[in-house]
Amino acid sequence: MNAGTGFMNLLIGIIIIAIIGYFVFYYYQHKQKKDISELQNQREDLMAVPVADTLYTLKNMNLTGQTRRTYESWQATWQTITRFSLPEIEAAIISAQQANERYNLVKATKSIDFAKQQLKEAKRNIDKVYKALQRLLDSEEQNRKKGEDIQNDYNELRKNLLSQSFTYGDALDSLEKRLSYLELDFTKFHTLSNEGDHMEAKDVLSQIETEMTELNDVIKQIPEFYKEIKETYEPQVEDLKNGYQRLLSEKYLFNDIDVEADIKAIEDLIVSAENSIKGIKLGDARKELDKVKREIDQTYDEMEAEITAKQYVDSHIQTVHLQLEKALKNNRYGALEVDRMGQNYILHNNEEVKITEFQSQLEEEQDKLNHYDEQLADNAVAFSLAKDYLELLLKRLTDIMHQQSDMMKQLATLRQQEEAIKTNLDEYEIELRNMKRHIEKANIPGLPKSYLDLFFQTSDMIEALNSELNRVRIDLPVLNAKDEAIAKQIERLEDLTDSIVDDAHLTEAMIQYANRYRLDNETIALAIQQSLAIFDREYDYSRSLEIIEKALAKIDAEAPQNVRQSYQRDKANRVL
Repeated sequence: MNAGTGFMNLLIGIIIIAIIGYFVFYYYQHKQKKDISELQNQREDLMAVPVADTLYTLKNMNLTGQTRRTYESWQATWQTITRFSLPEIEAAIISAQQANERYNLVKATKSIDFAKQQLKEAKRNIDKVYKALQRLLDSEEQNRKKGEDIQNDYNELRKNLLSQSFTYGDALDSLEKRLSYLELDFTKFHTLSNEGDHMEAKDVLSQIETEMTELNDVIKQIPEFYKEIKETYEPQVEDLKNGYQRLLSEKYLFNDIDVEADIKAIEDLIVSAENSIKGIKLGDARKELDKVKREIDQTYDEMEAEITAKQYVDSHIQTVHLQLEKALKNNRYGALEVDRMGQNYILHNNEEVKITEFQSQLEEEQDKLNHYDEQLADNAVAFSLAKDYLELLLKRLTDIMHQQSDMMKQLATLRQQEEAIKTNLDEYEIELRNMKRHIEKANIPGLPKSYLDLFFQTSDMIEALNSELNRVRIDLPVLNAKDEAIAKQIERLEDLTDSIVDDAHLTEAMIQYANRYRLDNETIALAIQQSLAIFDREYDYSRSLEIIEKALAKIDAEAPQNVRQSYQRDKANRVL
């Protein structure tokens, strides 16, 4: 029972699968038939495009030249489509139909796909051919309409040119020649159109249109060029001529500048620009007129520079004379001062040489300035040259007077330096006396040899510097160096004096403090004896202090510090 049920289920399943398979197969077969039918319709649509009729129409139009060559090229393309592409498409559709009827769906699918691809390519090519043929077919009418429009524009252009011929000056002949060339192009266009070469005629028409645009631009620009020359440059040239003559009448000169030749060159440039306009070379004319503008501006600047230079000369020449006189006066005073100072001091900065050089330079400049005065009075020099010289001379005079001033200031310090050294010498002698008095007040048994040597050496240095100051001519840099050396000696001697006095007084205080331990401590007693011996006989107060201070510190560590503090307090009170 169970086995029978299983077999029935399997049989039912097979039947169901078979039924589904049949319906699937039927669906795809039916779909392929629809695709094949659609492909047939597309092929018929392609065949319906009136390419052949258009070719027939063009064939009977007696085409020539480039138009005929284009026609024949597209005709060959159409023949390739009809002889190869369309038969291949038809064969693929028939193959797909037969395969479908024999239930060979795989082969039918391949044929359908191939036919679709061929149909797509054929449609693209046929559309391309048809549109190109339509352009050829329409070219005659398009050329005719466009030709009429351009002819009307030409007629209007010619009319305007002739009616306003006076505004084009000498360029009129060139413009009329350009018009005659356009008429020849129109003749060529009509000839090609009548011969049936509409494509070549279209190219000629495009060329005419371009030339018309260019001619229109030229016709608009030429009056502007003439206006620019007549209203701007010619009046400016005339103004330059008048201005130049006026300056000549006022005795102006121009150094290394030929204004008259410059004006003539400008006029020649204008003539050259007019010739370029006459030949309708407007690019060249533009460059030439731009150069005219630059040359006019430059010539104006040159003339204006002379006018400005004259104003400068008129307003500054008296100032320059005064400055030169002042510089000469300063140099005379400087020479006297250098001579006076040279009698008392040895000078190290070549002051006499510099004064002589200044005098030579100033006298040379005075000769030049007098020469310029004469030339200006005789109208024999350009004001610009005179202006340049005056500016340079003012700069030189300013530089010389600065150097003169610096020299006088430096010489003035010599006396101050001498007085400062004398004042220092007085102070040094006072300080030596104070140090001697300080030593005497200290009531010490004697002084170390090193101190006495330094003291007397310093005293000798002071005496030597004082002697040198009393010479007829003194060398201040040398004396300043010696003065500085003495100052350092004095400072060192003061420190040494204070040190000797302090060490001596501290030694006495330490010994006095140590005497309380003398009877009970042999070490202290011996230290006191040694310290006093050095104190009284060798005068080495620093070593004497060191001996007693060390011995005292061994029995009373705080004693040396207490003694020192007490001494410093007493010393401070004495100072107050």
